Parts: sequence; structure tokens; C-alpha cells
Amino acid sequence: MCFENLLLLVSSLLGQDRQKVILDSDLGDDIDDAFVIALVISPEFEVLGLVMDYGNTPKRVQIACRLLYEIGREDIPIVIGRKTKEHYSSQFYWGEGFKKIKPVKTGAADFIIQSLRKYSKDAILL
Repeated sequence: MCFENLLLLVSSLLGQDRQKVILDSDLGDDIDDAFVIALVISPEFEVLGLVMDYGNTPKRVQIACRLLYEIGREDIPIVIGRKTKEHYSSQFYWGEGFKKIKPVKTGAADFIIQSLRKYSKDAILL
């Protein structure tokens, strides 16, 4: 989801009940995903989970785990998507060896399907 669309979504939700969201992200290559995570952890949203996908997903998960730990949001599940290629970004270094938070055991596809079924009228996938 592009940054501008997320800002429009946030502005439309102000004053309403919290929107349930699942964020599908490739955190670790560019700064845009970190900005989106910062926006969705705001009080306007109830984050059902962060799904890390594309490329070296185990490294992306390490970054997401450390990020949520550093901001005190260990309550948000982190889900690992299927690894699609061996790729190493210089941003992966920040998550190297971080083990204080672990991703959930459910695979990404199953997590998304289960969450959207459970909250079929209330949740969106970003």
C-alpha cells in the first residue's frame, strides 16, 4: 500500500472505532515500510499481525521483531512469509541475532486467511 493511501485511510478513520488491520510488508529494503508500521501502530488501528514477505523473510522477521520490541509493542504478532530468494540488504544487520521476540508458528497464508475469516467484516489487509 502506498504511503498516501494509508494517510487517506487514517484520516477517514479518525473518530471511528479502531480499524483491524493486517500489514503485509517487505520491511528491510527501504524506509517506506518502517513509516507504514509507525502509522499502523497508532491508536486508530488494531494490528492483528505484521506479515513479512518477499525475499529473505527470516531476516525481515528479525528486523520486525526488534522494531516491535524497541517500541514496546511485543503484543503484535509477527508472521513469516515464504522465503522466495536469498537476498541480503544492509538493513538486515539491525536485526541480526535478535531473539527476544519470536514470530508466530502459523504460516503467512494461513494467518491471513484465518484472520480475515474471523474478522470478515472488520479487518483489512494492507
